[in-house]
Amino acid sequence: MSQNSAVLGDTEKQGRLRFFGQYMENIPIRKISFNTNSDRRQQSLEKLIKSYQEKQEILKEIEEHIRREETDIVHDILAYLAEQMIEINREKQKEIKSFLRYLERIIGSAIDNLTNKSKIQNYLGDYQKSEPHLSCDQLWEILKKNKKKITVNLLDRQIQETLEKEYQTSLDKLLPLKQQLSATDELIDLIVYKLYGLSEEEIKIIEGRE
Repeated sequence: MSQNSAVLGDTEKQGRLRFFGQYMENIPIRKISFNTNSDRRQQSLEKLIKSYQEKQEILKEIEEHIRREETDIVHDILAYLAEQMIEINREKQKEIKSFLRYLERIIGSAIDNLTNKSKIQNYLGDYQKSEPHLSCDQLWEILKKNKKKITVNLLDRQIQETLEKEYQTSLDKLLPLKQQLSATDELIDLIVYKLYGLSEEEIKIIEGRE
């Protein structure tokens, strides 16, 4: 592990748990024991998944499994949540690409050719950085500043109404996904902290809050 830090998970797939090397060297790696009866293991996983899908609290159940040394069940729910992150992120990226292609067709220009293109490309905002989404007014301001590169009349009422409607439709799909990513991301972190038995002070150090 590097002397600075490492990130658990593929950042392109929303990997996000950052560990500081000099600190983690002093924390023993917890071994996962795969000894739970297969029926109980499957039933427990299904119960945890159901609670997650219904947005119910599952940390107390996680703590009980850890207390009973059923770390394989904790491993299973972490694997499930990691897959959920990948699937939600894939759905998010698909919608973003779809809207950006639509926008390029409407304005008659590639997004890459526009000033402030990154703001348009990242219109949803990064939940990991607590970034808000781009409002419709903010999008219009960026487009107006690029009017010389755009082939349509941005003052045309029909174009305005159509674009605003499509943009809001995209946000209506994306904002729940953004919230779900944030909540699942936080849940994964909390489960890992429980698994390692970390104190609040240790968590602050790992998250870089100190």
